[in-house]
Amino acid sequence: MVNIPGIDIRERLKQFIFPRTKGGLQDLPTSEVTSSYTDSQQPKSEETYTRLKANDLNLKNHLKEAEGKVGNKIYVAVEDLKEGQDRTKPEPGQSVDIGYGHKLTKKELKTGKIYDMFDIYDSEGNPREFSEKELDTILELDILKHKKDAIKNFNKHVKNVDFFDLPVSGQHMLIDYDFNGIKPEKLPKALANKDYDKVVKEGTDRSGKIFGVQKFLGRNQLTFKNLLAPLLSSSEGANYSDEKISELFSKIPKAGTKVASRYQGGMIEKDPYKRQPRFI
Repeated sequence: MVNIPGIDIRERLKQFIFPRTKGGLQDLPTSEVTSSYTDSQQPKSEETYTRLKANDLNLKNHLKEAEGKVGNKIYVAVEDLKEGQDRTKPEPGQSVDIGYGHKLTKKELKTGKIYDMFDIYDSEGNPREFSEKELDTILELDILKHKKDAIKNFNKHVKNVDFFDLPVSGQHMLIDYDFNGIKPEKLPKALANKDYDKVVKEGTDRSGKIFGVQKFLGRNQLTFKNLLAPLLSSSEGANYSDEKISELFSKIPKAGTKVASRYQGGMIEKDPYKRQPRFI
């Protein structure tokens, strides 16, 4: 099997590759997360947006690993963090996150509620502790939101392939990018065309500016391990050899490497109320 530290390819294949898993839906609280697509945009599988499908729970695990969290209260988003600053004490104008990378919107900051469901502050106006169950639910609602947006972006750039005809790990890559605040153009086309060399190139190029320096993110390696490697080794995908997959993985810039002349498609402009690349 492919020799990538920390990953069992056989197990990942079971979890990520097979598209359109039936049943196994996980109930979520009622929310405003509903489909806004026209009939022409609706996926063939008649996907609903009020529940996670069973195979999306694997994406949830990937996002937990990729995003991490800083305690159970609101904290300063990494892209706004100052050297030596206490992340639990955001300053006016700084981006604020909760849980696994949920960025508080203008509406949420104004109303003091996340998804109109969870109070941000206690009765005395201080940031409150969120339970693990609450943070899990917020992450699931985020996945549903970004899944919708990823489908919309895919449909914008690809006309002859349905989003749900992609292997599940390919779908998850696009949702992960949207979660990360990036609307890729080349990656959806590469996945639709099964151009897996280009998928590797476009799917491992994310960078972020930390303390004024643009650097590659550790998320690139995590995405390769969790999503790309199973796709590349499967007959549903590229069917690459173990040696080629290991070679491709070894070429991904390590976290913290300064961005020089390598492709820089993963960079985005900063907006304090929108998702930004996570520096991990």
